[in-house]
Amino acid sequence: MMSVLRLARRRVLIHRRLLAALFAFVAVYAALRALTPAEAPTRQVLVAATDLPAGTRLAAKDLTTIAALPDALPAAAVTEAPRLVGRTLAVPVRSGEVITDVRLLGRALQSAYPGLVATPVRLSDASVVALLKPGDVVDVIAGDPQGRQPPRVLATAARVLAVPPEPRGFAASPDGALTLLAVRPEESALAAAAPVAGYVTVVWSR
Repeated sequence: MMSVLRLARRRVLIHRRLLAALFAFVAVYAALRALTPAEAPTRQVLVAATDLPAGTRLAAKDLTTIAALPDALPAAAVTEAPRLVGRTLAVPVRSGEVITDVRLLGRALQSAYPGLVATPVRLSDASVVALLKPGDVVDVIAGDPQGRQPPRVLATAARVLAVPPEPRGFAASPDGALTLLAVRPEESALAAAAPVAGYVTVVWSR
């Protein structure tokens, strides 16, 4: 009888120790869970799948999706592919770079330069246009090819918004090449119309 009681007691003690160990493990696990910071929510956003040059007409293959922390994203980050497919890049974009509205040709591009208006200006020398890149600050100068009039400044501190690429197979025009500039409203008409009457070029102002 005594041996049976001792055996029962021993089993109870063993069970108590196992339960105590289990409770201790649960307590430690709960404490660790409480101390572990919650996983930050992420947002799916579209980025360039490869390096893309200015003038690229975006296709689905040019885009890929990544998960990113919302606080690390620009306010205008695009999350839906249909909003980008078919749009044209105004500036070069690196692989993995988030594409926002100010990277694209369109109204939002001009909004980056408040107080200025987007104006297409055909420069007389296409090789000068080839040197321009979006973001450059230039003065627009008109000259008389016959030398009868001194050069005149049409626009100062104009921002280069985009340098539209010529269509494939398009021969270089003897009339120069087109660029899109952001200029002051009072300068836009002169800058846009000047190529009709004379030679137009730009000088970098900064």
